[in-house]
Parts: sequence; structure tokens; C-alpha cells
Amino acid sequence: MSSAREKILDAYEESLTTVGVAATTLDAVARIAGVSKGGLIYHFPSKEALADALIERFTGMARASADQLHGDAATTVRHFIEMSSSVGDELDTAWLAVMNLSRNGNQSATRAVLELERSWHDAILESTGSPLVAHMTKLLGDGLYHSTSFVSESRESLPEAAKLLPSDGEREAIIRTLLDLLDE
Repeated sequence: MSSAREKILDAYEESLTTVGVAATTLDAVARIAGVSKGGLIYHFPSKEALADALIERFTGMARASADQLHGDAATTVRHFIEMSSSVGDELDTAWLAVMNLSRNGNQSATRAVLELERSWHDAILESTGSPLVAHMTKLLGDGLYHSTSFVSESRESLPEAAKLLPSDGEREAIIRTLLDLLDE
């Protein structure tokens, strides 16, 4: 993919995550990307083509993310919990943009998000061999992601929000507790 296409996709992603689907126009994306509307249309002839390309890029990131989860139970659970505590990275930003498309009725976006969620669950299940631990790890990761996202947005205005997150020691104890369930 050319750098102009990537720049346009980055701008589209930024617009979706900052102003939402309704306010994300081709004109707005072109402005953010620093290209003419004609240049944007050369690469993406419609908003649908732009959405399809973003979803395709997200799907590639999602596959790479799930592929990182293959290993022994301890490594997989630890990596997923740590990954869930990280916000603002490339996958997170793409996930937010694709979720906005999904919430606005884009079925391809919904399928891509569901596929990512399923692939994470399946990788954890494969590594742990326990449906219970796989579900608990996935749900715990979802909760950590939610709290980390909230705290990241609130840190300056509400410093006490950071108390919502487990310390490194608490996070390690959570991981050990999940892994202990495998020994029962």
C-alpha cells in the first residue's frame, strides 16, 4: 500500500475516533491527510471503499495480535493481560475506529471485531486448555482495557482515577490466580 493510502487511512481513523462516523466526510479526511479530495478519491472512490480498506488493515493487525498469543498458558495469559492494559497503540486506535463503524451499522466492521474477539479467546483456550480460564482471562482483559482507557482520558483532571487500576504486583497476583485455576 502506498504511503499516500496509509496517510489517508490514518486520517480516516483519526476522524472516526475523534468526531465519529457522521462527521467523517471525504472532505474532512482529505483535509486531515493533507491531500486534495481528488487525491483521496483516486485511492478511495467512496466512503465505503475507505471503510473497507480500514477494516482490511484492522483485520491484518488483529491477526498479528492473535498470533502473538500462541505459547504456553502462562505466557499467553500474561501477554493478553498486559496487552489489555495498553491503550493508544496502533491496534487500539484501529479498534476504536472500526468499533465506531460497527456501532453505525457497518456489518463488515462488526464481523472484523467479532473475529478479533473470537481469535483472542481461541488462542487463550488453545494455550490454557480451559474454557473457564479462557473466558475469565478474556473478560478480565476487557475490564482492564475499559479501566485503562478511562484512566488515560481522566488522569489529568482526576488523578484519583489511577487508583482504579491494579498495581504491577496486583496484576501479577491476578495472573497467578488465573493460572492456579488450571492446576485445580
